[in-house]
Amino acid sequence: AGSRGRGRAREPPQPRGRDRDVGTEEVRPAFYALRAGGWRDYVTLLHPPYTLWHLSFVATGATDDEIAEWIGDHAKKRPRAEIIAWNNKERDLHLSDLPLELHEYMEDYIQQFIPRNRVVHHWFDVYDLEEERI
Repeated sequence: AGSRGRGRAREPPQPRGRDRDVGTEEVRPAFYALRAGGWRDYVTLLHPPYTLWHLSFVATGATDDEIAEWIGDHAKKRPRAEIIAWNNKERDLHLSDLPLELHEYMEDYIQQFIPRNRVVHHWFDVYDLEEERI
């Protein structure tokens, strides 16, 4: 009878389920990522190296259009539908959906920087009000 392995010894399969050792080392998505949870997720989301890089563009006097062009040339290409879905998800995020640590921060930030006659319902309202889009 023929052997499908062509003479090579096969390694035994790993056991399935919870009995196998998957390790205990925490895997971070990037070198700057903090431990997962709460406000630390937003620090990771803000991507400090990218933020510093963006500020360096501002220091050179680059316009928004020049920065957008550079990002378009160098960013990972994603399907348009994926970008729209992500934007809509973030745009519709209510302040009450944020981690508790950010509730307190945003309360103080809004009180300090947003005009008293403006109501903030969504996360993006803060940016839109600051940039006078609404």
